Order: sequence, then structure tokens, then C-alpha cells
Amino acid sequence: MMKQLNFETFPIDELWAIHEQVGNLLAEKMTAERNKIEDRLKQLRGDSIERRHYSRIPPKYRNPANRYQTWSGRGRTPLWIKRLRMEGKSMEDLRIPEPA
Repeated sequence: MMKQLNFETFPIDELWAIHEQVGNLLAEKMTAERNKIEDRLKQLRGDSIERRHYSRIPPKYRNPANRYQTWSGRGRTPLWIKRLRMEGKSMEDLRIPEPA
């Protein structure tokens, strides 16, 4: 066990020195603990990995019924393509012609 100290007998200068040492030690330990917690939060949130920025991809397919609905051919297939495919349209029918 730790020996109990009687601070009543210490001179003021020594008490202030102990006070400063304890304050500095507490500040260091609190900073280290805060950094550990922040690192753990970054891991949980996924902040530690930056997302890669992808360049814009021109559309390859267009909905014949709505010219503003386009798809690049990447990612999830839009519902309008699924519906048109069920109606018998091919992907070639929906392809946007390449500029000459």
C-alpha cells in the first residue's frame, strides 16, 4: 500500500511544487486519454479512411420515354431500365449513340 503523507508538515514552496507536478501529470494523462478516445471514435465512424474521389462518367443509356433519365452503366441498375428490359427492350436499344 501507499504510504500516507502528512501535507500539513510540508513547506509552502514544496506544496506548490507538488501541486504543479500533479497538475502537469494530470494534463498529460487526460490528453493521452482524449486522443485514445478520439482515435477510437474515428475508427467507429470510419473517418480514418478518406473516400476516393471518382471522376464523372458520361451516361451510356437513356430512357426513350424520358430523355433526362440516364445511366452510366455503373452502380445499381435503375428501375426504368429493369422495366424496359422486362418489356423486351435490349440494352443496345437504350444505348446513347457515341458522337462521331
